[in-house]
Amino acid sequence: MKLQYQSIKRKIFNKKRFKKLGWIALIVTVCFLNVACDSITNNSEEKILLTVGIDPTFPPFEMREENNRIVGFDLDILRAIAEQEEIEITIDDRLAFNQLINALEQGEIDAIMSGMTITSKRAEKVEFSRPYFQTGLAITVRDEERKIQSTNDLKNKTIAVQIGTKGARKAENISGAKISQFSSIALALHELKNGNIDAVIHDFPAILYAIKIGNLDGLRIIEKLLTTEYYGIALPKDSEHIDRINDALEALIADRTYDDLYSQWFNSEPRPLPEIAPTLE
Repeated sequence: MKLQYQSIKRKIFNKKRFKKLGWIALIVTVCFLNVACDSITNNSEEKILLTVGIDPTFPPFEMREENNRIVGFDLDILRAIAEQEEIEITIDDRLAFNQLINALEQGEIDAIMSGMTITSKRAEKVEFSRPYFQTGLAITVRDEERKIQSTNDLKNKTIAVQIGTKGARKAENISGAKISQFSSIALALHELKNGNIDAVIHDFPAILYAIKIGNLDGLRIIEKLLTTEYYGIALPKDSEHIDRINDALEALIADRTYDDLYSQWFNSEPRPLPEIAPTLE
């Protein structure tokens, strides 16, 4: 083999020409490798790492179990988003709710998912995802009650509320209403089931969850909510991740993953969601 190679070399190359061609071959090889590497880099996406701030004191959206594990509807949606978009998420639960937006603006966290209502005032500081939950104040009555359909029908009725809530403030404006205040919405609903009051006014999702975990059959929520609000995921202004978050939410709604999670937590069908919260239109 050595002799054959030397013979070919003498016929085709002289020593100087061989060196020159060798360098050319080396340069071509290096250029090819560089192009290949650039192609691999451009076609592969780096995994997104997001730190999401929550305040785990808002059941059933986020709450801490006895073993210190944080669970809730928001956490399940967040995990589904992470799986859908191959995002790696770290939960930061150190901050109170009223500290979360400031932490987002300071870059301490990358997003907020903590039952945060989409408002135009908050939208001045953060960028919201499409709504992922419809909420608002609701009236709850016994199944057999058919005359009560709105606050107009609650005049001169006995209404139960939880102390210090939006529901309590709403009830105070109903003419002639007798208001019974309770430390928890569960107690108010039990009073309703026992026939001691006519209706309960409280946040829609909290009522759904209390009815579910308390096995309070025989109660129903009036279809039309007294107020309508939406929860969204908050990100920094001009966030590069907003489209991926919105795409993931859209996919979860389309393939009914969202419906399944909603049913698990609230034992109910989800209410329709707009692409943009009306407060931002």
